[in-house]
Amino acid sequence: MKSLMMTAAAFAMSAVMFTGCSETEQLENAKQDLQEERQEAQQEIAEAEEEVAAARHEARRYPTEDNAEELSEAEREARETRREAQEDIREAEKEVNQQRQDVREEQREEAREAREERQENVRDKQAEINEAQAEVKQARNEVDDAQLKLKQAREQVTAAEKDLADAKNDGNEDLISNAEDGLEEARDKVKEAEETLQEKQQNLQEAEKELQNVQNQPAAESDDLIDNDPSL
Repeated sequence: MKSLMMTAAAFAMSAVMFTGCSETEQLENAKQDLQEERQEAQQEIAEAEEEVAAARHEARRYPTEDNAEELSEAEREARETRREAQEDIREAEKEVNQQRQDVREEQREEAREAREERQENVRDKQAEINEAQAEVKQARNEVDDAQLKLKQAREQVTAAEKDLADAKNDGNEDLISNAEDGLEEARDKVKEAEETLQEKQQNLQEAEKELQNVQNQPAAESDDLIDNDPSL
């Protein structure tokens, strides 16, 4: 019986030591304690039964009042040992069941957190794609604007060339000089528009490349892999 009390105390101490361990570790510790509790109980009950058997044999061999009292005491202690052993086992089983429930709750919580994290990653990924698509659209609009300005600049060159031809036909030096200045200015604007268009086209290529990279890159995955242990 003393050994059973020590085992119960050790079980209580191990329950305190569970603090700081993961739920899974606590469950494994509780299972181990239950196994040890059952083994200890079997040993204690067997020893008590042996004492009862020995006392009964002695009482039958020497039917004295003292031997009868010793038999009665041995039987009482055996009943008490069995009762305490069963109580300790029930407590150990209760602890295992509680730890098993805690582990399942922990798994559900981890699964919920992982699911929320995946959903958040998907939202972040979609936002990143939307942003990249908006940048591509903006870059395309800027290319269209640059192409329009280049077209207009080239039309101005054509008009300036016509003005210069008309001025030469008239033979007016002032008109010719002004027309030449206008043509030079128009050509400068064409060159500037071509450079701008080239820059905007480069920006568009970079934006499209970035969009492709974003689309090809998978959303971040949760690091937590939830395993439902069938042994729980």
